[in-house]
Formats: sequence, C-alpha cells, structure tokens
Amino acid sequence: MDDFPMVRIKWVDAVDVTDWVSIESVDPVCPIIVSLGFLIKDCDTGLSIAMNLDHDDGKVSMVLTIPNHWVISIDHIT
Repeated sequence: MDDFPMVRIKWVDAVDVTDWVSIESVDPVCPIIVSLGFLIKDCDTGLSIAMNLDHDDGKVSMVLTIPNHWVISIDHIT
C-alpha cells in the first residue's frame, strides 16, 4: 500500500436542486467537504481516491474523483 498514500482532501462540492423552487430561494453557497482515502490517481485535471484497496488483487472500490480546481488542500496521513 506504499504506492497509494492515505490522504485527507478538503474540497468544495457542487450542489444540485431537482425540484421547482423560486429563484429567490436558490443559495449559491457550496459546501466544504473533507474526504479520506487512498490516493490512486493524480493528474492535471483531477485526482481519485479509493476508500477500499485490495492490495493483493489490484482492485479498488468506492472511488471518488474530484476536479483539481475544487481542491482546497491535501494532507498526507501517516
């Protein structure tokens, strides 16, 4: 698992509203989210963390991909 460091990512999330609402009630504030996981990919456009990693099998599950411009900070967990 040394190839996939455990990280804590603080990032801004998007919000959607699917019901009909008044324009006045729309709140453009986006929530700040903190996610933990194994950093499995990091490129120019985004990064991906996996909550579960099968090191023997090379498979992952519960993968979250976040656009780089949404990321506030990344902390490596030791």
